Amino acid sequence: MRRTLAIALACLAATPLAFAQTAVSPAKQQMAQKMYDAANVGDVFQGIEVSIISNTMGEIGQGLGNKPETCPGLQQQAVQPHIAAFKGKLDPIFSGMADPQFKADATKVFADAFTEDEMRQILAFMQSPAGQKYSRTIGELNQRIYALAMTRAKTRGADINNAQRDFATTIQNIANACPASPAPATQPQKKR
Repeated sequence: MRRTLAIALACLAATPLAFAQTAVSPAKQQMAQKMYDAANVGDVFQGIEVSIISNTMGEIGQGLGNKPETCPGLQQQAVQPHIAAFKGKLDPIFSGMADPQFKADATKVFADAFTEDEMRQILAFMQSPAGQKYSRTIGELNQRIYALAMTRAKTRGADINNAQRDFATTIQNIANACPASPAPATQPQKKR
């Protein structure tokens, strides 16, 4: 009898875990799908694509030093067709990523983060004139705020440059202090 009671208590203790892993209600699932659509979540892959292009260009630019300033073939207008070709290769890669499985996974993120009532309130705001204006302007607002932040950061440009130089010097000193790679081992020659 005690063993049965212990097993029953253990099962009851595990019950919250079991409920946490259960599927969401159909109504909540529907709200989460509306959140996915309203937030244009599928567009996230376009952002990733732009980020990859930008990061790749930055990495290449770092390796070129000041050559773009002196080489006509590396000027922005000359490179633009190559950037377009690179984007053309990435477009088909990213275009199919917002597939039904991604949508289901992303919808679950909303369902896990918000209650059904919270999603209803968010959607009501997003569909209101103020919410629609917010959605239309948030990208521009973020850019303007970023520009303000960059302007503010430039006032400390010398300090930032000094910190960058100190960091680069520290890393270079560490690299210079590393022992040289050992010479490859040679096989002893056999005496004949």
